Amino acid sequence: MNKEHKLLQGIIAVSVVLGTVCLTLMGILWGVVTRSNLYATQLENMYKRALYQLVGNVNDIELDISKAISTTTLSTQREILTRVNDNTVQAVDNLAVLPLASKNTSNFFDILNHIGGYTQSIVDNLNEGIKLTSEQLDTLSGLHSTSLNLVYELNDYLLDLDLDYEIINNVDFRDDFNSSFTGGLNNIESEKEGMPTLIYDGPFSDSVLNKEIVGLPEGEVTVEEATQIVQQKLAVYGIEKINYTGDSNGKFVTYNFEVTCTNCSLYVQITKQGGFILSIVAYGTAQGEYDLTEEQAQTLATNIATIFEIKNMQAVWTSTNGNIIYVNLAPVVDGVIYYPDLIKVKIDKYSGIVTGWEATNYATNHTNRSVPSPEISITEANKVISPALTVIDTRLAIIPQQYVGEYLTYEYICEWKDYTYYVYVDTVTGEEVQILRVVKTTRGDLIV
Repeated sequence: MNKEHKLLQGIIAVSVVLGTVCLTLMGILWGVVTRSNLYATQLENMYKRALYQLVGNVNDIELDISKAISTTTLSTQREILTRVNDNTVQAVDNLAVLPLASKNTSNFFDILNHIGGYTQSIVDNLNEGIKLTSEQLDTLSGLHSTSLNLVYELNDYLLDLDLDYEIINNVDFRDDFNSSFTGGLNNIESEKEGMPTLIYDGPFSDSVLNKEIVGLPEGEVTVEEATQIVQQKLAVYGIEKINYTGDSNGKFVTYNFEVTCTNCSLYVQITKQGGFILSIVAYGTAQGEYDLTEEQAQTLATNIATIFEIKNMQAVWTSTNGNIIYVNLAPVVDGVIYYPDLIKVKIDKYSGIVTGWEATNYATNHTNRSVPSPEISITEANKVISPALTVIDTRLAIIPQQYVGEYLTYEYICEWKDYTYYVYVDTVTGEEVQILRVVKTTRGDLIV
């Protein structure tokens, strides 16, 4: 019996040990699997971040090279081409992170390094006060065409990827990174139709200059008075019900309303100071039988501004994306555009409904200004414009300075190849103070 008892104890002991070992091994295996999944997720995130940053770098390179060609101001050229060089360095770093075989990326690296090296050499000359020669401008034009091909290739490839695409699952690390992911970037020099997917916007659309709000009427309104403003000013929507939903206490203190209308619902913000209509968002709009032109949308936008008792507003930028027409309004007084006082309007071209109204810039910046006469003539200002550009139109414009204050400028609308530029020359110093380029996209026009 003693022997049997000892045998049983031995079997139990061995079983306990084996069970402990199995549990330990399972724990180790689980830890390995968990860590492996974690590392894979981190690696995937690193690859995706590098890919998206690479696309952004290349988009910026193309845009800035075209800007450099369109200006004759040394300081502006130096600033722009320095950005090009910085973006080529970042692009090379991001490209190096991606799991791509060197045989598939050597040409890409060469292009980026060539652009970076050449622009750096020009920056060195500009630092010495040496102007760009016609030969250098021709070379930059060629580099622009090359960078534009990169933009087409990369943005088209990125748009073709599914939302749930995982780079790490499309790479064969045993075969020199030869994979479906690599295959999409093999023909980097090929020309394709397409443009980078960006957003629409107009000149100085984000020019909220002042920390202090100066654009609102004096005095405060009550909730009841704000409700009356909604009822009266938005009667064109066919209001059926107004529901006050509370206050907002951000930069602007506003009364917020949900409004039920005949063909849509609205979210409206009325400022407590002055009872100003700060924003309108319409949703649930019904399809209509109209097909408004951009000119008709501009008229509709200016009419709404008049109903809201905002004077002298004119359309200074218009862009269409699908069924929405975007109109940027600004005051135009005595032939001078006041860009800091911009109001953005969205109009459904088929229903004719104003689906968006955003007047933050106007409410922040609008004030009565005393505009001095230009100290330099437009003939003198013309000398600053690059000979590569063809001037289409010129007008006076108040624009925001980079950090604080405003410039009175000559605004030049120009063309080079198929591109449109807005060039701004200070009417006091005669210096070029801003240059913007219109980028046509599948979602409208962007000006940057």
